[in-house]
Parts: sequence; structure tokens; C-alpha cells
Amino acid sequence: MRSFPVRPRPALRHTAADTGAMRATLTALILSVSWVLVSPQPPQEGWTAPWFCHGYECPPYTVVHQYEDFEERLYNVTRWMSTEVEDATYTPLYNGFMRLYSYTDGANEAGKELALTRPVAVTVLESDSGEGKQTSIALYIGPNTDLPKPTDTSIKEVSMPAGTVYVRQFSGVAHEADWLENLRSLKSDLQSEGKQYNSQKYVAAGYDPPWNLINRHNEVYRNDFSSHPKRTPENRQRALQRFMCHCFVQTVWVCNKGIRSDVSNWRK
Repeated sequence: MRSFPVRPRPALRHTAADTGAMRATLTALILSVSWVLVSPQPPQEGWTAPWFCHGYECPPYTVVHQYEDFEERLYNVTRWMSTEVEDATYTPLYNGFMRLYSYTDGANEAGKELALTRPVAVTVLESDSGEGKQTSIALYIGPNTDLPKPTDTSIKEVSMPAGTVYVRQFSGVAHEADWLENLRSLKSDLQSEGKQYNSQKYVAAGYDPPWNLINRHNEVYRNDFSSHPKRTPENRQRALQRFMCHCFVQTVWVCNKGIRSDVSNWRK
């Protein structure tokens, strides 16, 4: 039985909309890696996981191009366990993480504990109008993992198609200002390189527990937009008919019935 994660102190509140969204992301990332040592899922055969996976299984990817301050990565198809939260505030984020933690700790129909992986990803989606945000938390699942059915119906197994993401990496114990600054820097770098990306969605990924004070690894993602189907009524309707999940920046899918207006990055 794994030790129960300690509930951390809530992050300070800010009034700016973007700061509030990233504060939620940071809080969830702190929560997401608060578990204590347990046997990790070994890396997949045929792929050498980077050092920051710390011996845990991570989503395989290929570095397409290394820019000065960010990477262009191609990810394979991956699986995630995901849950949505009501809004980007501390208590819903904590509750969302605890749902996922409980699932991996045996709160499933098989009563099975699951080996841990990296990373844990927090995704923020802004609505088309810019008046609302939706936040989700997801745990990566290895391709050979036999997943028992969750007892909590808010937890969904979702799949992500292969795709390209732009990733900015940074180290240290990240605070709100660090996440915000790196997200802004990635946006600026992508614009300088002429990259097309979805400005409404971003992911923050954490690889380290809070007690690791050195060699920490943090990432922010934006997804490539150039190879996705054009935003046509036909593609929009096809996506709405086939799926009940949003693809958040290629590495996380979040099932959602509430906000489905932006489907421009869904593949045919």
C-alpha cells in the first residue's frame, strides 16, 4: 500500500486570468507527483527513455528538430487516464488528482495497484470566446498495461493519435512565475520560427516529486497546427459525431461534453 499524498498548501491567488490558469496548473503538478516510492513501470523496449523519466515508463517520442530554446517532438499513439475538474481553483484540482491517485492505488473493479509512470500532465483549454477555461489532469499509461475499470465514472481511459508538439524544458523548483514565463517564451519562440500552433491549449508536465530539489525537469507544450484538418463545417460535424473527447496538445485527451466548439485540431 502506498503512502497517502500530503495535501500541500494552496498557491497564492492572483487576479490576472492567465496567471490564475497557470496557478491552477502549478498546483496540480505539485499534487500529481506527491506519491512516495513505489515500483516503477519499466521503460518500453526499443526506446531509451530520457534521464528525466527517472527509470519510469514515459511516452515514446522522436526529436524531429532541436531549436535553440525548444524541441519539436513526434509522439506515438499513447494512452492516458484522465479526469476533468470543475474549474481552475485549488480544491477542484486537488480532488481531481486524488481521484486519479485512488484509481492507481486500487480504487478500481479489480482492486489492482498500477505501476507509476511519468509524466503527469495538466491541460488548460480556453474557450473560443476566451471567457472560460477548462482544466484536466491525466496520467500516462503504458501500452502493455492491463487497465481495470475505474470505480469512479469521472475517470476515463483515452487515446491520443500520433502527432507533433513543441516543448520547452526548464529546471528547478518551478513557481507560478516560472511556468508563466516559460509559456510566454515558448509562444514567442514559435512565432519567431513561424510555427503554427493552437494558442487556446497548453500542457504543463511534471516529472519530479516535491522532495527532489535538484535535477528537476519541467515542460510546457504547444501542439502543432499546420498538419491538422482545416476548420470546415464538415470536419467540425464529423468530429462532433465521432468523438466525445478533446485532444489537448497531442499528449492528453480529455473527455468533455460541455465545451466542444473547438475541434480544429481533431484528425479525420
